[in-house]
Amino acid sequence: MTYRVGDVGPGGGTVFFVDTSRAKGSQYWEVGSDLGTARWGCNSTRISTGDAIGDGASNTNLIKKDCAEDGIAARVVSATAGGYSDWFLPSKNELNQLCKYARNQSTSPDDQSEVCKNTGTLRDGFTRNNWSSSQIDTANAWYQDFVNGFQGSGSWLHTFGVRPVRAF
Repeated sequence: MTYRVGDVGPGGGTVFFVDTSRAKGSQYWEVGSDLGTARWGCNSTRISTGDAIGDGASNTNLIKKDCAEDGIAARVVSATAGGYSDWFLPSKNELNQLCKYARNQSTSPDDQSEVCKNTGTLRDGFTRNNWSSSQIDTANAWYQDFVNGFQGSGSWLHTFGVRPVRAF
């Protein structure tokens, strides 16, 4: 089946990114419901995460493996929803694509390098600061503010929004 941005995905989420040049199983990206807020993860723990589109699932698994704390963002997003258990915390660049969708900006693969901006209207259901699965150092991870598009460094102590995504 072929999906377009805005369609309902097989997990019941909304398709926010499509790149048919990617391998099957990672051509479509859907976002699930807002899961509230959580801390990112463990302090003083270096987790080797990536920023690229396609890194979110492995990042989330690494965070869960290296940080045993309950209630952290990577564990919150991993709950089964819509019959699927492969939801994850988006990487920095996946979260940026989600921000562009949330702000009604182009999510075309040709525009992947464009950072989300404070233009367009913010869609209902999207909040300010949302965690990515991309770590900066032992005390900080990337987050993105969907209201103004800003990508920044957040301390693991902060509680930011948690939005699960999945690729299919």
